[in-house]
Parts: sequence; C-alpha cells; structure tokens
Amino acid sequence: MTAEERVAVLRRGVGVLRAIEAERRAALPPTDRDSFAQLAAVRDVMGLADRLEMHLEMFEGFLGGSYADAVYAFDSGIGSHLDPDDMALLDSLEPLVRGQDARRDFHEFRALLHRYAAGEFRPPESYFDIST
Repeated sequence: MTAEERVAVLRRGVGVLRAIEAERRAALPPTDRDSFAQLAAVRDVMGLADRLEMHLEMFEGFLGGSYADAVYAFDSGIGSHLDPDDMALLDSLEPLVRGQDARRDFHEFRALLHRYAAGEFRPPESYFDIST
C-alpha cells in the first residue's frame, strides 16, 4: 500500500470518526452537567480524529522536501501516536458506523491503524539515527 493510498484511507476514516462525533454530540442532553460519560465519549473520538488530521496536514507540509522523508515522518508520527486505548476505542465504535460505504471505509481504516500500531509501516532504523 503506497503512502497516498494510506492517506486516502485515513482521510475517509477520519470522516467516519467526525460523523460519529457529530452523532454523539447531537445525542447530548440540553444541559451537559450530568453527562460526563457522554462528553468523554465525544472527546475521545474527537481527540483521535484531531491527531490523525494533524498528521495528515504535516504530511502535506513535508511534501515540499524529500518524498521519502515525508513518508517516513508521516508513518513514524501515525505509528508512534497510537496506543492500545485508541485501538480499543476504534473497535468499540464499529456498531456506531452508519451506512454501507461508511462501514467499508471504517473497516479499511481500522485495519490500517491496527497495521500501524503493529509497526508494519515503521520507517527503517536509519531514519531515526541522529548524526551531528
């Protein structure tokens, strides 16, 4: 899977996360004082989507330089910012995905993030070497 294909999958997946976030926000009661669990659920989805969008924007910013460095920085950033809680969150969101296209995009997105979390797209060790 090329970097461009991974970016496309991540963009579609973030779109699904934003739809889930909007649905959860709409379900909040008029006063949110007593809905801490619901607010936390919105925050968790929003936080993951925000982090992924940040890395997508950074990738586009790196494209002005070396393509290999841009891909390594992107892959390193995505992989290093996923933790077991993120993966558990993704797995828990599946029942909330609405629509056949969104479900397909979400499955592809979730599978890609599991691959990142497993280190499949980790840049070579030489990328991380710091020489002065």
